[in-house]
Amino acid sequence: IRSLPGELHGPEDIVVDHAGRISTSTADGRIVRTTPGRRGFEVFARVGGRPLGMVSDADGRLIVANHGVGLQAVAPTGDVTVLADSADGQPIRFANDVTIADDGTIYFSDSNARFNNTSLPGLPSHSLYDFLEGRPRGRLLRYDPATRATTVLLSDLYFPNGIVVTADQRSLLVAESTRYRITRYWIAGPRAGTSEIFLDDLPGIADGFTTDHHGRLLLAMYDRAPVLD
Repeated sequence: IRSLPGELHGPEDIVVDHAGRISTSTADGRIVRTTPGRRGFEVFARVGGRPLGMVSDADGRLIVANHGVGLQAVAPTGDVTVLADSADGQPIRFANDVTIADDGTIYFSDSNARFNNTSLPGLPSHSLYDFLEGRPRGRLLRYDPATRATTVLLSDLYFPNGIVVTADQRSLLVAESTRYRITRYWIAGPRAGTSEIFLDDLPGIADGFTTDHHGRLLLAMYDRAPVLD
């Protein structure tokens, strides 16, 4: 494990590309990357906002959920494109995490459809307002690369955060941070379009979500907050 103090401020997600390069985001709107064995990072792209969840697509682009901006794509050249900044007539204020199904469909979370650090400046945390208010203002969104349409799949979620497609490609799992639970949304099969509680009463506040090469689910969590309990 390497520690590089001062070089990375607020890294959120990590992506390893086919060349073995490791990319992460910083709180000041940069995407930086490095390679194994190298000390230090280079700036790959400047996306603005507060980039949070990231994932690579089949074309080698970096798909970024950017707090205060929306859904972005970063080409291998470093050029940045906004894919979606609104859904169902509402701005995407708090794009948080993102995942891509095998068919190329992009799914991402919008943790709070009304507020973020831009609309409520001066907060020390992106999630502090949600933790204090405790209301379901989040959404689960789908972006179709073929039609470039963004659709709301679920609303009234409690700070939807990490999101992952299950190995069988039949459902999405969404971590609701301020309810200590994981919600399943079915995207295929006879229950497609419906949702249910997949896991409740987590031991911590759920954050990033991913899978490993064995199909196991990996969920990052941090300490439960007494104000939520």
